Amino acid sequence: MAVFDVAVSRIDVEFPWYYFASGLRVRFERTLFRFSFGRPNTQLPIDRSDVLEAATRARDELKAIRQALRSGKAWKAALTRARNP
Repeated sequence: MAVFDVAVSRIDVEFPWYYFASGLRVRFERTLFRFSFGRPNTQLPIDRSDVLEAATRARDELKAIRQALRSGKAWKAALTRARNP
C-alpha cells in the first residue's frame, strides 16, 4: 500500500541526529511523515535469573538495532543519490 507517490524533488527530507541514523522525517507540503527503521523503545533484558535467555534476548535486540542502522544508512544514500543525480 502506497502512502504517497511524489517526486523526490518535491519533498524535504531530514535525518535528525536524535533518530540515531535509524529513521527519517519527510515533509510534503504541510504533512510531516516520520519513519523509523526499528522498533521504538528497544529494551535490553533486565532479568538476569536466566543468563542464557538474557544473553539471547540481548543478542537479538542488538541485531535489530544494527539492522535499523543499516536500513537508515541505505535510505539516506538512496535519497541523496535521487536528489543529486
